[in-house]
Amino acid sequence: MEKHRYVSTAFWDDGYIMKCDPSEKLLFMYLLTNPLTALCGIYQIELRRIAFDTGFDIEIVKTILKRFENDGKCIYRDGWIALKNWLKHQSKSPTVATAINMQMNEVPKTLKRYVEGYT
Repeated sequence: MEKHRYVSTAFWDDGYIMKCDPSEKLLFMYLLTNPLTALCGIYQIELRRIAFDTGFDIEIVKTILKRFENDGKCIYRDGWIALKNWLKHQSKSPTVATAINMQMNEVPKTLKRYVEGYT
């Protein structure tokens, strides 16, 4: 099933993104829009998949993800990525909320606590 991820054009005006180098911008956009993303902002993805899709060496991917973690943007643990502010950018509709809650039942508990806005 095809998924749609809508990214605001304000992405490029975000203060954090404006300070990123081009490879960091690409990787951050990839984390928001790749085919494995989930409505809850937590999903499984292998580093080799990220490297293959972006064209970056795995060591570069690790380095950038570590910077994002240090900056409080996301964490990568045991093959799972969690995007800190993902939920605040999602629709507040009951249908979306139901889907998010269903997905949250499938993710590691430590990552649930990391994502802001989830209770």
